Amino acid sequence: YGQETDGFIAYNISNPSNPVVISTIHSLERGMHFFIKDTLAYIPTRWYQMPIVNITDPQNLRIIGDCNGSIYEAINVWVEEFGDTTYAFISHLDELLIYDVTDPTNTFHVTTVGVHSTAVYVEGRRLYNQAPDGTALYDLTFPWNPQLINYYIYMIWPWHLTARDNYAYLYDGATGYL
Repeated sequence: YGQETDGFIAYNISNPSNPVVISTIHSLERGMHFFIKDTLAYIPTRWYQMPIVNITDPQNLRIIGDCNGSIYEAINVWVEEFGDTTYAFISHLDELLIYDVTDPTNTFHVTTVGVHSTAVYVEGRRLYNQAPDGTALYDLTFPWNPQLINYYIYMIWPWHLTARDNYAYLYDGATGYL
């Protein structure tokens, strides 16, 4: 995966000492923290859009959809199914965007949460959102209408977030604190 100019790359790593590039989509420059669910890769491309790539055949990567809209500065994405609907929770420097990606060829914007976002993580019906002004925890009983549970933890420039059991783990990129 090349972040600046190479695009989205599939490597064959069956021989770890000699990885081989088998496919590249050069048009996906400036990709950030992508998410793979089943046979699809969701790739926020920072200054452009969030394409959805079919990775069923790694030698023939192909874009099959896109979350169109104002996704400028998309940084991170988490994809989760709730019942019959698949949602993409897209971190965006100015807000958190939620898209219905059930049909990757026909995605649509569901809602926007007015909170800065640099990292997002979903576990169960809880959404953890990390941003330079702090971390927020949301209830996703209704994913199209997230409800704030609590706002906590200030960090300077957080980029990574995960949760397990009753603990949230965050990484502050400016200070190097975990």
